[in-house]
Amino acid sequence: MPTHSPNPTVRPVTHPALPSVVTRFIGREREIAEVWQLLRANRLLSLVGPGGVGKTRLALTVAAEAEHEFGDGVCWVELAQVGDPSFVPQTLAKALEVAEQPDLPLSQTLLEKLEGKDLLLILDNCEHLLAACHELVGRLLAAPALKILTTSREPLGVAGEVRYAVPPLSLPEQGRPLAELAQSEAVRLFVERARSLRPEFALTPENAPLIAEVCRRLDGLPLAIELASARVGVLSLRQLRERLEQWLDVLTSPMPHELRHRTLRSVMDWSYQLLSTPEQVLLQRLSLFASGFTLVTAEACCAWGELEAPQILDLLTALIGKSLVMVEALEAEEARYRLLETVRQYAREQLEASGAWQETYGHYLRGFLRMVAEISPQIEGPQPQRWVDWLEREHENLRVALEWACRHRRAQEGLRLVGHLTVLWDGRGHFREGFAWYERLLGFEEVVSMPLPQRMNALVGASLVALLTGDAAVATDWAGQAVALGEAAGEVGWPQLGFALVGLATVAKVKGDWETALALLERGIQHERKHGTNTARVIYFALLVSGMIETDIGRHQDARRHLEEALEIAVETGSPYDAALVFDALGQLARATGRLAPAVSQMEKALELFRQSGASRDLPNLERHLAYACLRLGDPCRAYTLFRQSLEAQLQRDHRPSILRGLLGFAALAAAVGLYRDSACLQGFAGSQGKATVNLDSGDQADALEDEHYAALVRAELSELELETATEKGRAMRLEEVVSYALGLDFRAAKSRSHDLTRRERDVAALIGAGLSNGEIAARLGLSKRTVEKHIANILLKLALKNRAQIVRWALEQGLSGEHQ
Repeated sequence: MPTHSPNPTVRPVTHPALPSVVTRFIGREREIAEVWQLLRANRLLSLVGPGGVGKTRLALTVAAEAEHEFGDGVCWVELAQVGDPSFVPQTLAKALEVAEQPDLPLSQTLLEKLEGKDLLLILDNCEHLLAACHELVGRLLAAPALKILTTSREPLGVAGEVRYAVPPLSLPEQGRPLAELAQSEAVRLFVERARSLRPEFALTPENAPLIAEVCRRLDGLPLAIELASARVGVLSLRQLRERLEQWLDVLTSPMPHELRHRTLRSVMDWSYQLLSTPEQVLLQRLSLFASGFTLVTAEACCAWGELEAPQILDLLTALIGKSLVMVEALEAEEARYRLLETVRQYAREQLEASGAWQETYGHYLRGFLRMVAEISPQIEGPQPQRWVDWLEREHENLRVALEWACRHRRAQEGLRLVGHLTVLWDGRGHFREGFAWYERLLGFEEVVSMPLPQRMNALVGASLVALLTGDAAVATDWAGQAVALGEAAGEVGWPQLGFALVGLATVAKVKGDWETALALLERGIQHERKHGTNTARVIYFALLVSGMIETDIGRHQDARRHLEEALEIAVETGSPYDAALVFDALGQLARATGRLAPAVSQMEKALELFRQSGASRDLPNLERHLAYACLRLGDPCRAYTLFRQSLEAQLQRDHRPSILRGLLGFAALAAAVGLYRDSACLQGFAGSQGKATVNLDSGDQADALEDEHYAALVRAELSELELETATEKGRAMRLEEVVSYALGLDFRAAKSRSHDLTRRERDVAALIGAGLSNGEIAARLGLSKRTVEKHIANILLKLALKNRAQIVRWALEQGLSGEHQ
């Protein structure tokens, strides 16, 4: 039996890598030291200052040094791309890889994840989300070891917050010698960036005064200096100074911070005016991308009107050369770019001033609609995870499109887009967000005038997302509306009615209304065969769900017939993923009929097909089902491996209902090998968490029956006091503690106890050895036949035996056969 690491731990808080920076950080030694001193003494520190002063770069530099100072590292959360304050908790959850839980506010889930973590959390660009950041940070500070660093143009106003005003770069005094000028941070930055365009560029006695003057006129603002230095490839230093003076001389402000803001604004104006008209237009259009973009997405959303797709690459290259677009990543599958937030805000202002902003947003929305429509079929193909990852990368950009659709009542386009994103809402745990978009869009009066097929599809899709949130009432209402629309429309509604019936049936299944679900599924199948347009897909899904329900309610022959027909469709359509779902369901059917070896065979086929399909999300549940079957077949070693793989994967997803099911699997394993108190402890924790959220997985009911079997075994082995003590121990644990407890159990040491039978089980084994039937054993011991059968199942499990004949042989070897003669 496998053993465990001596110090098992729950998966630590994980976070994405810090944002990559291609340019060298200049100076700021004093500021870095001061920030570190304040961080050591305080739990909430805000770096404040005007746009372009270098708050983000300073925070990044501190973060890079802090990664080894904090036991759980650093988590960087970029908020610039978040337009809706309600998405602030979700953005943090994404960075921490924390999944939403249907029964808990997300802020509470985040706090539970961060409790006890020695972590530095950095929230970058908070200024447009102050109220949301104030509320969330205030709650998270309840985690005692957490420290938070924010960057913002103004403080959050949270109790205990310490503010650090980020100053401009140090400037040279007039008339100082070359050696002193070369030590100025502002001058060093200018020279460094100029060298990236002209490698031969150097600070000389001749150009040093001009460079120093330019830096002084730009108030030492890093972004302004970078924008100005980007022009040394086309302008001499004297021309650069003269051009800047024309823009900066209009400034008249007595306040230094206002002057710096206006300085940056003027440099932005100046840089923008030097762009060609096509470059200006592209910069405006790129400002809609909240989380960066690729060449493909830029072409899809920005190539219209005066800009054609073949122009985009050259124009983008020009904007990169002028430091207005940053290269974010080149190592990935495709290069990704972004605008600095100050540049993005400026470009959006120019877009709004141009009068073309509505048309630009419309093309942006339609561009993403085209792209997601093209990838939707790929999600059903051999590499679904690749395309779900693409949707996740574009998540913030998709939010921009959906928000514009909502604000301008573009219900039809918005619902088409949100419908393509169901796999994102479900696969990455964003179901509450998906529900909110559906709720907003379906509330518009314009929905009534939508084409009937689109309206019905939207209602069915919305109902399935509502199910994920646990709102069965709303799910029933939306799916019911879709069916009613299809029925009322007569022949016009026929093409979509089968899909709507299957959607309503799915809702009924999750609610536990089996007969209604089966009747609706049968109606859907018959209707689709006569009138459907997406016949194979709808019938496949209806047959699959019918088979799953019939397995659970004991109609095994009907289940087999439906599942085998579903498998034929999956093979005909060439979908390994669909075939895997059927093999999984066939495995659960075999489990339900006590045919464990065939069950393992079917589930292993499903496992292989899921792996071929890249469907990593489906593997953990299947691994858990397979583990239970292996445990029943007397293979606790493989059961342990599968239970552990399943639990670790669900921890990675942070899906609480599945984690609870995984812990019950470990409870079953502990009971099977004689760790009865440990099993009771794990069962106690799971029982204290309430009923697990219902999902569509085919094996959950069979797993629940297994859990009850092993719980009964524990009750038979422990006294009432022992059972209550162990159960209370589990109830008192936190999730992280109980996971560490489960993963730390030494099942290898328990193996020697796995052959211990209870007194009653020894009695039954002895009578089997003496040749008695189950009825005769029941009469002899005063038990029911059902109880005797349970004892025999426990004997087979504990002794890793396969049949009654082996029990007879074991009883003879142990000398038990004569005990009840």
